[in-house]
Amino acid sequence: MNSVRRAALSIVAIGSIAVAALWRLEGASPWWDEGWTLTVARTWVERGFYGRLLNGELAPPGLEAAFPTTSLVALSFRWFGVGLWQGRLPIVVCTLVALALFFWLARQLYDVRIAWATVFVALLTPVHPLLNPLLMGRQVMAEMPMLAFLLAGYVCFFQVLKSRRWWLLPAILFWGLGVRTKLQAVPFWTLSLFVPLVVCVFQRRWHMAKLLAIGLSGTVLITWLVPLGQAWLLAGRTAPPAALPDLFAVTAIVPRLDVRLFALKTTFTDGLLPFLGLAYAAWRFGWRDRWQLAIPSAVVRCMWLVFAGSWFVWFASLSVGWERYLFPATFAASVFVAAFLAELTYNFDLQATLRQLAKSLQQRRLQRAGVAGLAAIMLIAATLPLAAETLYRAYILEPNQSAVQTAAFLNSSTAANTRIETYESELFFFLQRPYHFPPDEIHVALDRQMVLKQPMPTHYAPLAAQPDVVVIGSFSRMWKLYDALPSAPNFRLVRSFGMYDIYERIDH
Repeated sequence: MNSVRRAALSIVAIGSIAVAALWRLEGASPWWDEGWTLTVARTWVERGFYGRLLNGELAPPGLEAAFPTTSLVALSFRWFGVGLWQGRLPIVVCTLVALALFFWLARQLYDVRIAWATVFVALLTPVHPLLNPLLMGRQVMAEMPMLAFLLAGYVCFFQVLKSRRWWLLPAILFWGLGVRTKLQAVPFWTLSLFVPLVVCVFQRRWHMAKLLAIGLSGTVLITWLVPLGQAWLLAGRTAPPAALPDLFAVTAIVPRLDVRLFALKTTFTDGLLPFLGLAYAAWRFGWRDRWQLAIPSAVVRCMWLVFAGSWFVWFASLSVGWERYLFPATFAASVFVAAFLAELTYNFDLQATLRQLAKSLQQRRLQRAGVAGLAAIMLIAATLPLAAETLYRAYILEPNQSAVQTAAFLNSSTAANTRIETYESELFFFLQRPYHFPPDEIHVALDRQMVLKQPMPTHYAPLAAQPDVVVIGSFSRMWKLYDALPSAPNFRLVRSFGMYDIYERIDH
C-alpha cells in the first residue's frame, strides 16, 4: 500500500470515528449516573454553587462524578451554554483524545498495524454497549476522562524512559488527575508501576527503577494536592457531601456466591476476547520475553499489562459484576487483543493465513498455523456481528427523548411552586420546578438490598413531605422505592413518557 493511499485511508478512518462520536449527542436521554453530574455542573454554572438543589434550595454535592469530570462539563456549559450535548461534548473530546493516545502508544509498543488493529478491536468488537468506548464516551461519566489522563501519563512516561527527563512532570500530573478522576483506578494504576519497579530491582536496572519510584511517589503527592486545589477553588461555594463508606462494600468487594457467578459469566461472555488478549500478553511477557525489561517499550508494555490485567482480575473475583466496571479493563486490553490476532494471522497477512488454512484442510490434518488462522477468523466472526448490532441499536433503534419530554411536561403543565418527588436524577437537569429526592444514604441501603439481599431499613417515607407530583422511572422502579404509590387513593396517574410515569396528588 503506497503512502498516499495509506494517508487517505487514515483520514477516512479518523473522520468516521469523529463523526460517530459526535453524531446525535442529544439522541438518547441521559441516565441516572449522568443526571447527578449534569445537575451539579448546571448548578455551579447558573448559581455559582458546586452542589445540587433540594426543594429549590442549595444542597451539598453527592453522587456526581469526581471534580475533574464535573469541572470539564461545567466548563463546556460556560462556553457553549447549558444543554445535553454541551454536557456530553467534553466526554467525547476525552474519548477521541484517549483513542489517539492509545493508537500512538500501541504503535510504540508494537507497530502501526497493531495500532490500527487496536482501534478496530476497541470500537468494533465489544458486544455490550457499556464496553464500547464510542457509547461510553457519549455519556457524562468518568471512565473516558480517567483513561485519557492515564494514557497521557503513560505516553509521557514512555518519553521519560527514552531519556527525555522533562516529560516526567507532565506524566505525574496526568497520572494524578487520572486517579483523582475515578478513584477506582488507584489500586490498578499503583500496581502498574509497582510490579515493574520490583522486576527492575531484581534485574538491577537501577535507572528504570528510580524513574518508576519517582513516578509513583510524585503521583501520590499530586493526588494529595488536587483536593487541596479543589477546596481552594470552591471555598465558600460548596458544602461537604455525606460520607458513604458502605458503598465500597456494595460495589468493590462483594463475596456473595451469586454475585461472583454473575461476574464470572460477564467476564467470559462480554469479556472473552480481552481475556484471551491479556492471557496471550502475560504468556509472552513471562515465557517468551523472560520478564526482561531492558528497553522502554518492554517497561511500558509491562505497566499497561499489569494495569489492564489487575483490573480484569478484580472484576471477576471481587466486584459487583456490573459491565460498566469491566470497561476500563477491556478497553486497555484492546492492544493485547490486537497483538494476539497479529500473532495468529502472520501480522494480519490475510492471504498467508488463508493459504495455511487451505493447506490444513487439503491435508486433512490440522497444523498449528492453520488452527491459529481459523481461531482468529472465528473470534472476529463471533464478535463483529454482535458488536455491529450493539452499535446499530444504540444509534438507530434505542435513542429516545422520554426524559426531555417528561421534564417539558412538568415545566409547562404545573405551577411554578409545584413540589416534585422523584429519584430519577436525569430529570433534575431539565426541570425548572423544585424537586425532592432521598438522601444519598438511601442509595447505599437500596443497593445493599438489591445486591447483597440484605433487609436494610431505608427510613424514608417518600410522601411525608406532601409532594404535588411523583415521577417513577426505571431506577426507582428497580429499587421499589415508590411501590405503594399506584395504590395510594390520593394520587392518580396523569401521563407516561417512555419509562416515566407521572402521578399527581388529588386534593379532596
